[in-house]
Amino acid sequence: MTGSNRDSQWDSVQSFDRFVQGNESAADEIFHRYIKRLMLLARSRLSKKLASRMDPEDVVMSAYRSFFLRARDDKFTIEKEGDLWRLLVEISLHKLYRGANYHLAAKRSVDAEVANVEHEKTGAHRSGKSREPSPDLAMMAADELEKLMRGLQPVGRRVVQLRLQGYSMTEIAKELEISDRTVRRYTAKAKSLLLEDMPRSQPSKGKPGEKKKTAAGRSGVSGSSASLGDYRLLKQIAVGATGKVYRATHKPTGRTVAIKYLRKELIRDRTVVERFDREATFLKDMNHANVITVHELGVTPGGGRFIAMKLVPNGDLREQIAQGPVSIDDAVRWISQAADGVHFAHSRDILHCDLKPANLLLDENRIVVVTDFGLARAVSDAFNIEFAGTPQFMAPEQIDAFRGPNDERTDVYGLGASLYNLLTGQPVFQCESTTELLGTIVSAKCPLPVQQLRPDVGESLANLVHQALSKQPEARQANAGILADRLRAIIST
Repeated sequence: MTGSNRDSQWDSVQSFDRFVQGNESAADEIFHRYIKRLMLLARSRLSKKLASRMDPEDVVMSAYRSFFLRARDDKFTIEKEGDLWRLLVEISLHKLYRGANYHLAAKRSVDAEVANVEHEKTGAHRSGKSREPSPDLAMMAADELEKLMRGLQPVGRRVVQLRLQGYSMTEIAKELEISDRTVRRYTAKAKSLLLEDMPRSQPSKGKPGEKKKTAAGRSGVSGSSASLGDYRLLKQIAVGATGKVYRATHKPTGRTVAIKYLRKELIRDRTVVERFDREATFLKDMNHANVITVHELGVTPGGGRFIAMKLVPNGDLREQIAQGPVSIDDAVRWISQAADGVHFAHSRDILHCDLKPANLLLDENRIVVVTDFGLARAVSDAFNIEFAGTPQFMAPEQIDAFRGPNDERTDVYGLGASLYNLLTGQPVFQCESTTELLGTIVSAKCPLPVQQLRPDVGESLANLVHQALSKQPEARQANAGILADRLRAIIST
């Protein structure tokens, strides 16, 4: 492999060891050494149809995040030159195929959801003749497919991917430049793996009371575990790297909620599960109009984990930006409300660390509710830096640990970046690649003036935005509460 030859002039084993031991410069070396090749790899594996839906840069950045997080937890061992390149390729391809599977399954999921609604209307579910799987089983099946793909070689994964797209054996052979016999062999291998794994995918047997007690004990949310059977899933409304979000009904009460479901193949990943549980634990006692309400953390009969939370009906601020220019009053009011919620979270020792318009929802009264605390951490744990977040909205200290700890001012930057995006319709920095973007964020380069992009923005508001976006944390507003107060003062003048 070309990665192995190029590594001969650079000691990837030593760089990996230095990173695991806490050397941040080694992380930069690893990142810049392979980023361009991984981008080229991701682009080469996407068909024209999928390339219009998936961003290869997002795939590779997600792969790097997974690599850095798991490497710090001693999940990987690099013994010889070339191992690091092969590992990064494997992680990137896994992310790529998982994303491809999601996009390919999207239409099928919608069709299944429509069919389930029709069954409820006609009473077909009572007869036992429905051919559509329950939402719980559908989620489990999707997760089993993703696990199956990991058990195949890259060519085998590609064969399965193309079969799911409806390509014939002959078309696949021509596309991949392999024989029909090889295509059939990979297809048979996939079928064999799926059948072999089916017994292990069945829900474990035991007393229901014991299962619920165990789940609650693991979750850290007292008395909160429940079977997904208590909820009727109606429609998938969002998807992310670690989970999917569904609109659902709580059958005992009739309450409409949102269910955030952790992908089944991740339930054995300690880091991901701890982060998922931490989100529910952080939010379970939060009671603020501008912070999402969590009802409970539970497990499905098959062992999957989920969080039931308040359903916020009017979409997110990213959608508002996509619809056209946002009024200055709306932008300022919404971010002041978000800042109130963030300041309340800070008072409970919680940093958000992933503030962006997509994580700011609008409720039935068009009031902002802050959601997705999946990357949240305790303020007291500010020096436990991890490279995670959305690059366009990440503060410099989230990328470069030498700039200081993550603290309240890190979230002030995220709020400022979100406000800049609302006012101008553009992110703080526009770059041709994620690599260039990350370099720009930690450089001395400043964003374009707000008034240059939006002339009707007043000077006081423009100054407030740029202060929140200061590269040096100490130059920003000291906390989100101060930012909220100053934004409200602008509205009242």
